[in-house]
Amino acid sequence: MSTNLAVTGRFLWRLATRLLLLAALLSFVVVALGPRVLGYRTATMLTGSMSPMINPGDVIVSTPKPASEVKVGDVVTYYIPVEDHRVETHRVVKVTTDANGRLAIVTKGDANAKADPWVATLEGDTVWETRAVVPHAGSVIRVLREPFVQTYVLWGALALLMVVALRRIWSPSPAFDVEVLDELADELGSVDAAYAFARTFRELIDVRIQRIEEAVAADDTTDVVEAGLSLEVTAATVGAVRLSECSHAVTSAVEAGNRRRARRALRSLRRTAAPTARALDAVRDVQVTTSVNNPTSVNTPGDATRVEA
Repeated sequence: MSTNLAVTGRFLWRLATRLLLLAALLSFVVVALGPRVLGYRTATMLTGSMSPMINPGDVIVSTPKPASEVKVGDVVTYYIPVEDHRVETHRVVKVTTDANGRLAIVTKGDANAKADPWVATLEGDTVWETRAVVPHAGSVIRVLREPFVQTYVLWGALALLMVVALRRIWSPSPAFDVEVLDELADELGSVDAAYAFARTFRELIDVRIQRIEEAVAADDTTDVVEAGLSLEVTAATVGAVRLSECSHAVTSAVEAGNRRRARRALRSLRRTAAPTARALDAVRDVQVTTSVNNPTSVNTPGDATRVEA
């Protein structure tokens, strides 16, 4: 039961960190990078004049459009020609010209009973047309702009994301992950069977690596892939994470025809063998001690499950 809870907790933690990293990346791309690279603009709708298409708190995404192509039905963002010259996003209901013959528009909010009481002259060669609406995103942005949120939550989340990202980048994979072996015990329904599998695997590490080395030296791609895949899978099954990754690196390099990378990966594989063996020996010693102290937890020889590594 405790093992299942640990596995579930680890899965949820990994999922949460990945979602946070993804959200941070998407926010950066959409808010900071996107407008510069793709040329669109974003703005938050403050009123309900365009409901139900655009509601207060929604974010609108606008792209430039030639002013000469503006037509009735377009939803555009422009500066109104009266009062405070604020930015307005309304639907075009009439395309006309001003007293000087320049292109102008009459607009109306979808939720308003009447058209806007002005004629807006279009300045420049382009106008910003609404292309997409992101519901409620503006409300989230407003919350994030609150001083308390910016000071504590936002910077704290940013620091956490940086720590998680750096840890994932710089922290090496463990030589051995005992939780993986616990998962194997759950699958087999026997702790003894799982540890027997690990012991057999530990005894064959050097033989398996030697086979891979010989296959690489003989330039036998088929044998390298077969031996490497076997080591990769069984290593991952018992929790020898780093050894599994190194074995995968060797087979990938050989399949890609990169001899230099294959030899480098092979050296890493050989260096990883010793700490992996020591880690498995330590786990084996713990299991033997536990079995002696708790005889009832040990299966009888007749009940033991036979497994092969």
